[in-house]
Amino acid sequence: MRYSEIIGCDIIEIDRISRSINKFGDSFISKILSEKEIEEYKFRKKSLTYISGRFAAKEAVSKALGTGFHADLFFTDISILSNPLGVPEVYIKNKRRVDIHVTISHSKSNAISFALIK
Repeated sequence: MRYSEIIGCDIIEIDRISRSINKFGDSFISKILSEKEIEEYKFRKKSLTYISGRFAAKEAVSKALGTGFHADLFFTDISILSNPLGVPEVYIKNKRRVDIHVTISHSKSNAISFALIK
């Protein structure tokens, strides 16, 4: 049986991201977010839900790819950027991946993301 769609999922505690930012500051942020994502992060007034959602989305994408993060794929190689309607779009090494779709949601304490590769 061949599957035509692959999914990945991740959930992260927003407080965990907050503790990492408090401990490591900008060095943590620059290891997680690409340059364009850092611009969005600053525009959103350094929102914890933004960076937590992006963290979860990148983990979900890496799981859907079946690779996880490794020597050739880092957090900053994956960008999850909002289009003008606010829909998250996936870029890997600065190339738009129209075959990968992500959703990001969060509550007061958690951020969750699903990635679907079609």
